[in-house]
Amino acid sequence: NKIVGRRTLKKGYKKAIIFIGKEKVKEIGGGICQVSSTIYNAAMNAGFEITERHEHSLPVDYVEEGKDATVMYGSLDLKFRNNYTFDCIMEVTFTGKSVDVCIKKAGWRLENIILIVYTLFA
Repeated sequence: NKIVGRRTLKKGYKKAIIFIGKEKVKEIGGGICQVSSTIYNAAMNAGFEITERHEHSLPVDYVEEGKDATVMYGSLDLKFRNNYTFDCIMEVTFTGKSVDVCIKKAGWRLENIILIVYTLFA
């Protein structure tokens, strides 16, 4: 949340489904959890320490149960720590059909030392 900030129309976010308790409601920034869930899975699979993560209050259809990560500005966040002895770079891209996360060792050429590539199809 500190990095992404508040989700607003001015920043280009649109309305989509979010969960409030057990209800589905259309709100600005709905769908951001597909990105946070993809980042969570990439970070976890790369061996990062997950220090904060929250599951949705209802099942989601884009990742396996227990592999989602919900975020809500001001209350729920996704945080992780790089415990390696080297810096890492995380690249997140959205193609319109998938969210891709690539975590690699910093300072190396793209084709070298990729820790994990994780894709979620939207």
